[in-house]
This record gives sequence, C-alpha cells and structure tokens, in this order.
Amino acid sequence: MTIAAWRQLHRRESADVRHHEQEQKQTEARKQTQKHSATPSSRTSKSPVKLRMKPPERRKQIVQAATEIISQLGFSGMSLQDVADRAHITEAALYHYIHTKSDLLTMVLDQAYDTPEDDLYTYGHARGVDADGHAVYYYPASCLRQVVFNQRRPQLVQLFAVLNGEALNPNNPAHRFFTDRYQHDWEWIRRFNWVLPDIYLDQNHPQPDPPSAFTFADSRCNDRFRALWMLAMSAMDGIQYRWLSGEISDLVGAWLDFSEELFPPAIWGNYLDPSQYDTEQGCLLPHTAFGTSAPAVGIIGKLGPGDVTAQ
Repeated sequence: MTIAAWRQLHRRESADVRHHEQEQKQTEARKQTQKHSATPSSRTSKSPVKLRMKPPERRKQIVQAATEIISQLGFSGMSLQDVADRAHITEAALYHYIHTKSDLLTMVLDQAYDTPEDDLYTYGHARGVDADGHAVYYYPASCLRQVVFNQRRPQLVQLFAVLNGEALNPNNPAHRFFTDRYQHDWEWIRRFNWVLPDIYLDQNHPQPDPPSAFTFADSRCNDRFRALWMLAMSAMDGIQYRWLSGEISDLVGAWLDFSEELFPPAIWGNYLDPSQYDTEQGCLLPHTAFGTSAPAVGIIGKLGPGDVTAQ
C-alpha cells in the first residue's frame, strides 16, 4: 500500500519484532548459562515457596497457565493437573475456581483472547472525524490494526488457531463458541459507521424517520460488504496459520500485500485510513453505513481513544 501511515506503522512493527526476538535470544542464553553454572546444592534445592494470591490474581495466573498449555497441546491434550502444576497450585486448589475442564476452557475464551485492549487498538485507530465533527470508521485500517495487534501476541493467536481446529468436532466444548462466533462478530461489525465505497452500500435502503428511531437494522452495509468482511477474516486466519508455521516471518508485511487485493485503491480511494481524510471532502455521512441518519456523537459509546460504536 502507498499510504504513508501504513508504511510507517510497518517499519515500527518490524523494528519491534526484531528487538523482541533479540531479547528472547538473550533471555534464553541467560537461562542456559544459569542452568549450566548451577551448583549441585542449588539443583537439589526445595521448590519455591508458594505465595498466597488474591482470587483475581490467582484466576489470571490459572488462565495464563491454561493458555500456555492449550496453545501447545490443544484442549484435548490438556489435563487439569498440568494446569495446576504450571500455576504452582494443587489440583484441589484449582477446583476452587472451576468445576470441570470445560469451565477452564470458558475462562480462557472469555478472558484471554477477546479483550477490551484488542477492541481499543483495532477500532480506536480506525476512527476518523470529518469536517462536521462526525465520527466515522475505516474498515481497511481496522483490519490492519487487528493484524498488528495479533503479531504482538503469537501465543494467543496459536491458542485460537488450535482451538478453532479442534472445535470442528461437534463434541468439543468449544464447538458452539466458534460456530456462533462469526454471527456475533458480524453483529459487532454492523455497529460501526464505516465509510465505504458506494458498491458496499445499499443506496435504496430507507432511512429512519425521524432519525432518532435509528437501529442497527438501518445499516446500509449490503451483502457485498458482508462477503468482503468474510473474505478478509478468512484471509487473516489463513495468513496467520502460515505465520505460526514459520512460512511467513513478517505478518504485517504479508497482510499489506493482501490488502492490495482486498482493498484496491482504485475502488477505495480515500476510504482506506483516517490519515487520508482532507477537509475538502467535507461531510462523510452520505458515504457511511448509517448515512445521514447516523446517531449523534452524544450517544456513541466510549471504548477508548474516541467514540467507537453506537449503543
């Protein structure tokens, strides 16, 4: 893509990835040095004293332990004893927080992957404001930010990929979560006032009268936009699988290459990223999913850096 803001973001992320990889190598080298220099007495010393934690802290530790194990072994390969050992508690203590193995999976899905921080980063950076003060959102920019956010959390992306594969089995506890997920995600996407090329808007969709009667059913996003959204999400999943396998090292760079095909500048013009907006474009509402009936900024929900979705 020729968007300057995207090129700068890619350079920053590439530098951060290299720095992180270097830190990991240094950390591993220190561990190996400590391992080989350990005295016989230190190798046979007792296990560290278990610290008492407050319930929220312990719950977070359990979720982290389960996340690490599932991302490596899958849900079917995980045992509650494995999780207890990784969390430095007894299996009996683990049952103070869950009743079954499925309960633990629910904790992981609810607390580890889909987080407010993810939404803030993905959609907060896809938000722009036109000359008349209307908040609008740029779909291609949100996709890029999602990929950037995922590149920063490879373990959680692997967790999602492993669970998604296992959930193909209807008897897997995560099956319902993943089959329902895409419909829930689409309902979430429809809550944003995207600025879109005309081909993705239903120009004949009746606008509510009065505008205060607006509901999300009044979104003008057409079936072609939903198909594009499904294509973009499928492409994102596929490229992340290749990244996890080691075939791709630069996830963000690969996504930018995909973006050339998904969001061709000849069609999207200045609707790719908020940084492209020029005040000469004036009011953008006629080119948005909600149209001129978009809810007033005063009833837009606050999720972070700016208004994000209508409530």
